[in-house]
Amino acid sequence: MKKNIYENYRVVIPIEDGRWTQKTATEFKMDAEKLIASIKKHCDVVGQYECDVREICEFCGSDWKSSINEEGCPICCNEALQEWEAFAQKRG
Repeated sequence: MKKNIYENYRVVIPIEDGRWTQKTATEFKMDAEKLIASIKKHCDVVGQYECDVREICEFCGSDWKSSINEEGCPICCNEALQEWEAFAQKRG
């Protein structure tokens, strides 16, 4: 039902680098890991990379928080509702 979108990858370092452009999440992650490895050649202390997480419906792509009712039931699309109902039946 819910899918996490990882975006806006960044390496946490005390300086900013304006070279990075819009890329896929995988490309940002790879760039962050390469940058950390490169920086570690010259610095003893390096932060880790981090990213923002956005939750969406895996079926229709709607924002998850605005796609559920008070009980946590998805209301954005029939596919999500059907999956939620099947899961609820399994739990008993």
